Amino acid sequence: MNTQPRIVVKPLIIVYRTESGGIACEIWPPEDDPDYGFELYGLIIADVIRHAARAFGVPEQSVFDWVKKEMKRPTTTFTGDTKQ
Repeated sequence: MNTQPRIVVKPLIIVYRTESGGIACEIWPPEDDPDYGFELYGLIIADVIRHAARAFGVPEQSVFDWVKKEMKRPTTTFTGDTKQ
């Protein structure tokens, strides 16, 4: 794993561990490109599930099952800004 700092010029999603040990997720949908809608972010999330499965050597379905459980009964509260 590369631990060197890097500059991300046009991020779409960044997930990181906070100084207090929590997890933060920041999303920047490009406002000037209609192709970057919620559907594309759904595809990105599916890719993250596949990457997580590969990283931990488990079946994709195992990761997806945990995602479904979390969606049904969230273990954390959403505290981020929203445009709703």
